[in-house]
Amino acid sequence: MSVTIPNSVTSIGEEAFRGCTSLTGVVIPNSVTSIGEEAFRGCTSLTGVVIPDSVTSIGGRAFSECSSLTAVTVDAANAAYISLDGVVFDRSQTTLIQCPGGKAGAYTIPDSVTSIGDWAFEDCSSLTNVFFEGNAPTICSHFVNLEVFEGADNATVYYLAGTTGWEATFGDRPTVMVNGPPDPLIGGIPVNGSEGWFVSEWFGVYYTDLAPWLYHSEHGFVYRDPGSSNMSTYFYEDAMGAWWWTNQTLYPFIYVYN
Repeated sequence: MSVTIPNSVTSIGEEAFRGCTSLTGVVIPNSVTSIGEEAFRGCTSLTGVVIPDSVTSIGGRAFSECSSLTAVTVDAANAAYISLDGVVFDRSQTTLIQCPGGKAGAYTIPDSVTSIGDWAFEDCSSLTNVFFEGNAPTICSHFVNLEVFEGADNATVYYLAGTTGWEATFGDRPTVMVNGPPDPLIGGIPVNGSEGWFVSEWFGVYYTDLAPWLYHSEHGFVYRDPGSSNMSTYFYEDAMGAWWWTNQTLYPFIYVYN
């Protein structure tokens, strides 16, 4: 079920659509200026949403527990908010406000971020790697180290050597210091002390210094199609002499093209 909110509406109230598990889509008009707390919380079938340029206020947990929501898109003309790869930030990119519950794999947070919103990563159960480019941000939470990653039990927090404020856990998730940023091809984390080698939660261990050719610990030399993404990746395997397809949900199973 998809809902189009009429132009007469200026505010979406607190918990307005909470628990509407059959809601698959919603059209928010330019008349809306505020989205209340928990407005769409628990809309587990919601797959996408566009926040118009008129919205100046988004309440906490507005899109929490939306397990099918892989991206929240903010209109480019919005003066208060911006979305980066489907994650919502304030316009200055100093506060990360909401990561959608369907976000999977790895996500990199820019070094401009100094604070993380309340419940920002709640129930992001498919998120495995969260990489911070900058110093440890503050957590805007009533119960620090409990709420921000509530239900994101598979996530590990990675941070760069030389940045400050990090402890053994962040938001109740374990932290790991690394010597460089994630690999942009697959999203793997650098293997400390082994330049060019990365390890990915879904793809395993591989070497990138010959990109777009990679050396994989199990497949040997593989060519990654430059148009691929983590959700749909095409490889040519030298040893096999054939193309194959996989993604971070399917792997280690692959589909081979004859």
